[in-house]
Amino acid sequence: MNKEEKILREINKQVEANTNSIWIYNLDLSKLEISEEVLGGKESDSSELKFDSCNLSEIPKVVFHKVGLNSLNLINNNIKKIPKEITKLKYLTRLSFEENELTSIPEFLCKLEYLSSLDFRDNKITKIPECLKELKALKRLSFSNNPIKTIPEWFGDFTELQDLHLDKLFDDELPSWLFKLYKLDELRINDCGLRRLPNEFDVFKALNTLSLSNNPFEKFPEQLFKLDNLEELFLNNTGLDTLPIELLEVENLNYIEFYDNGWTELPKFWKNQDKIDIEI
Repeated sequence: MNKEEKILREINKQVEANTNSIWIYNLDLSKLEISEEVLGGKESDSSELKFDSCNLSEIPKVVFHKVGLNSLNLINNNIKKIPKEITKLKYLTRLSFEENELTSIPEFLCKLEYLSSLDFRDNKITKIPECLKELKALKRLSFSNNPIKTIPEWFGDFTELQDLHLDKLFDDELPSWLFKLYKLDELRINDCGLRRLPNEFDVFKALNTLSLSNNPFEKFPEQLFKLDNLEELFLNNTGLDTLPIELLEVENLNYIEFYDNGWTELPKFWKNQDKIDIEI
C-alpha cells in the first residue's frame, strides 16, 4: 500500500465514523486531490467539514460541492488566499481559518450572510474589510494575533456579539467602541499592553470568560469584582503578585488561571477555600 492509498484509507475511516461531521486531521493532503466519493459521495449530507493540520495550501475543490455545509474548519494549514468559490457555500454559519497564511479577507466573503462565527486568528491579515459589518448574524469573531494596525470603530455596531478575541491588537489602551458590546460572554484581550482597565469595563455584566493574560497590570483591576456572571478568569504572566479576597464575592467565579506570576504555591488563605479553583 503506497502513501496515497494509506491516506485515503485513513480518510475513509474518519468519514465512516461520522458522515454528518467529517473531521480529517494530521494527514498530509498537499499532493492529494480528494474526490467527492472519498467524502461520502454526492448523496452525503455532511453539515460539518474539518481539515485540521493537513498541510493544505488551498481549500480542496470538493468542498465547494458540499453546498449544504454549515461549518467549515481549516485550522493549521498553509492557505494564503480565499477563493471566490466559497460563496457557493451559502448556508455556512461557522468558518475558521485559524493558523493559516492569509494576508487579506476578500469582500465576496461577506456574501455569506448566515455566518455567525468567523475565526481568523494567527494569520497575516493587515486590514479588516468594511463589508464585514454587513454580517448581521455574527456572534463569534476572532482576529487575534494578526498584524492589524487599526480595528475600525464600526466594530461597536456588532452589539449581538457573544465571543470576541482580539489578542495583541491594542497598545496599552482599550477603544471606546468596545464598551458598546455589553452582551459579550467571552472576551480575550491578551498581550495588549494593558496596565489598567478603564472604569467602563464593568459594563460587561454578561461575561462568563475573560482572558487578560500577558498584560503588565500595575495593580489588580478592581472592576472585575463587579462581574458577577464571570466564571473563568485568565491572568497568566500579568506581573500581579496577589489575588484579592474580594474575588470570592464574584458570585459565579469558579476558576482562575494564574501561571507565571511568581507564585510557587498557593497562599494559605487560597488553599483553605473551596469556591475557586486556582491554577498556578
